[in-house]
Amino acid sequence: MKSSLNRNLSIGFGVSIIILIISSIASLTSIINLRGSAEKVKHSNLVAAQTGDILLTMVDAETGQRGFLLTNDELFLEPFNGAYNRATGILDSLKLLVKDSPEQLQNISNLDGMVKRSFFLLTQLINRKRSNETIELSSLRDGKVFMDSIRNIVKTTKILENSLLTQRTETMNKFAASTPLFIVVAALLSLLITIIFYLKVRKDIIEKATLQQQLITKDITINKRIDVIEDLANKISDGNFAIRVQDDEK
Repeated sequence: MKSSLNRNLSIGFGVSIIILIISSIASLTSIINLRGSAEKVKHSNLVAAQTGDILLTMVDAETGQRGFLLTNDELFLEPFNGAYNRATGILDSLKLLVKDSPEQLQNISNLDGMVKRSFFLLTQLINRKRSNETIELSSLRDGKVFMDSIRNIVKTTKILENSLLTQRTETMNKFAASTPLFIVVAALLSLLITIIFYLKVRKDIIEKATLQQQLITKDITINKRIDVIEDLANKISDGNFAIRVQDDEK
């Protein structure tokens, strides 16, 4: 009985430890994957946002340039001033963000070249206006071509990034849904194992107590019999051969 009790305790404790280790490792893995997926989703949102910022910067620069060309008032150049540095700074950041994606890196490189060519044309027209030179319609059309190309590249980049975002969001949602479920299942399984081995140990303890009580009862009975036999032997040894065993002593 003692061996059975020790065995059940050892098995129960061992199984509980194994389940705890497995569930801890699996939970940690799920949490790490969930955080990784969340970071990727954040990354895609950041790429899309910064790509949109490039387009807004170019629109501001073009708006300032057109205002100046129409009015010859330097005040209109306020959105243009500093736009080039902002745009190149965003482009440098984007190149770092998409360095692991060859297709996106190529899109950003194309965008970088188109932005620089567009700023070169915008600056050239501003300088010609300051010199009171005539601005040809063809030059303005060239500017439109550059802006259309920039819009197309930005659109292509966002489409690709949105596709990646959809995939990453689905992956993140899967981990977000499976991680709590796995933790709950592991907890329920651990609870079930604990209950099963608790009942086994409790049964062993009850059986041990019952057996111990039986041994005590038998010990009392044996001692009583010995006392009766001893009493009979003493009386017989004293010459009392007429002694009889009482009913409760039989």
